[in-house]
Amino acid sequence: MASTFSDDLKIELIADGEQAGTWGTTTNTNWQLVEESISAKATVTLSGGTSTSSPQDIAVTEGASSNGRHAFIELKDAGSDLGATQYFRLTPTSVERLILVRNSLSGSRAAHIRQVTSHSTDTDEGLEITNGETALLHFDGAGASTAKVIRVFSGSVFTTLTTSGVATLNSAAVTNNLSVGGNITVTGTVDGVDVATLNTNFTDSVFNNANYLNRDNTQTLTLIKEVDGATSGLDADLLDGQEGSYYTNASNIDAGTVPSARLPSIDAVTLDGIDSSQFMRSDIQDTMSATGTPLRVNSTNSNGTKIQVEDNGTIRGFLGADSNKTFISANSSGTNMFTVDTSGNIVATGDVTANSDIAFKSDIQTLDGNKVFDMRGVSFMKDGRRGSGVVAQEIEKIAPELVHVGTDGKKSVAYGNLVGYLIEAVKDLQKELQEVRGDLTNKR
Repeated sequence: MASTFSDDLKIELIADGEQAGTWGTTTNTNWQLVEESISAKATVTLSGGTSTSSPQDIAVTEGASSNGRHAFIELKDAGSDLGATQYFRLTPTSVERLILVRNSLSGSRAAHIRQVTSHSTDTDEGLEITNGETALLHFDGAGASTAKVIRVFSGSVFTTLTTSGVATLNSAAVTNNLSVGGNITVTGTVDGVDVATLNTNFTDSVFNNANYLNRDNTQTLTLIKEVDGATSGLDADLLDGQEGSYYTNASNIDAGTVPSARLPSIDAVTLDGIDSSQFMRSDIQDTMSATGTPLRVNSTNSNGTKIQVEDNGTIRGFLGADSNKTFISANSSGTNMFTVDTSGNIVATGDVTANSDIAFKSDIQTLDGNKVFDMRGVSFMKDGRRGSGVVAQEIEKIAPELVHVGTDGKKSVAYGNLVGYLIEAVKDLQKELQEVRGDLTNKR
């Protein structure tokens, strides 16, 4: 039977009948390994930077000396800048160990310790040791995916320190209360103040003078008043370095002139927290963009007018709306000239015309009046009312230039432009009528 190795310290376990005549060498090696595990220190020195995916392994080797089996492990580097936190891993993941670990990395870098193969920063699978900290860590050896590291205690933190003699604390920090029953002797400085000099001043006869001992606030103030005066430095002769005459008497505050240089420069950059550029101005050409709540104009005029339009102070007209009309345009007397009701009907008190001057037109051609005979006049229901007209899709097949397609895909007809076709159709009928009349005259 071949030799095996212990689970945690990897000490060689000699099987029965093995290593005849040489077992003593193995035994001596085992005792050395046990000694390392109990009292020896190992230093792990980084030669380059580590990462979560590439940590520095601290190994426990079977039957041989290795840094991972030592009782105390100190983490160091070559002193170069290797980045922030450095990462270390105890292997193999099946080893259970109790190890003192000290972080002596340069540059105040933290050391992250784990045993699992994959890194987990803020869970039991891994923990950080601050720079300069010495901690007792327990590696439970639970395997590649579940092995945990637990901080048993940290050498930099003590709940209670008790000493019967002289205690020397190097770089000690007291986070709670400090109670001292005897004397404290300080040979250095306290908050930068030389203690020896401070001690001399406190033992000086001035501080020990009975006249200055056991004074309450009232007594102290009385003593100060005894030496108060214009030259004592205690008299309020100056305020912020200025004589009293520099300031205005409160009883005369509403009189006199305040120099403009003493008033702050005020610029109305914002109004109610809104930048001034967001408001319309009357002194310049301006526009308003309603990206949120739309502009709302309201009035109580009975004729529905809301906006009064002026030209150099003279009223030229009105714009508005009421419950029956979505748009009203009125003259200066308030008489409606153009309206659009809620059903979309348009009413104008004057003629509705379109630009038809020859100056606006080119490629002028006479229409074929016979197309009218292919058109169909229809009646229909629309918005609850009987109407008459044509169907856009039918007209589009005969005279497509009369049909317009909106952004919603719906089609409309320019009814006014049908006049051109009607004129030519009437002319064709008139010509035919004249020809018929001529034939009838010849037959007589």
